[in-house]
Amino acid sequence: IAKGYIADRVSAVLTSAGVKNHLVNAGGDIMASGHKSPGVPWRVAVQSPTGPAYAGELSLSGKAIATSGSYEIYYDASRRHHHLINPASGFSPAVGSVSVVAGTAMEADTLATALSILPPTDALKLVQGLPGRECCILSPGGYIYTSPGWASFA
Repeated sequence: IAKGYIADRVSAVLTSAGVKNHLVNAGGDIMASGHKSPGVPWRVAVQSPTGPAYAGELSLSGKAIATSGSYEIYYDASRRHHHLINPASGFSPAVGSVSVVAGTAMEADTLATALSILPPTDALKLVQGLPGRECCILSPGGYIYTSPGWASFA
């Protein structure tokens, strides 16, 4: 959650210095404040875990997004063992990626990592109980699961 914290702190410093409109990207943990230009929100792409294309784009203002996934850091040739570990089993979960929109980058980062170890239906149920948070889960098999409010950012 360090990258999320850093994005939030940099955003706070910029805001306190009078820079209302800014986008901070701390290694994929992104905090968007204000607008890209008058009336135009920041656009952020969500990378597809299965290829170089993007899974979608979001409009953000006054929100953060973070993604946790199994597709960049892994520890074996089969890419089954990656940096996310389910503490109950000791193994990496079979997840493509989980992206979360929240009020802070640290919270989005924390939730994206935590939701990665849950089955998609359980992860969606958890997010639905957290007002102001939305998520998109991309499964390794190509299925896309989104919380009800995710579409409002598209």
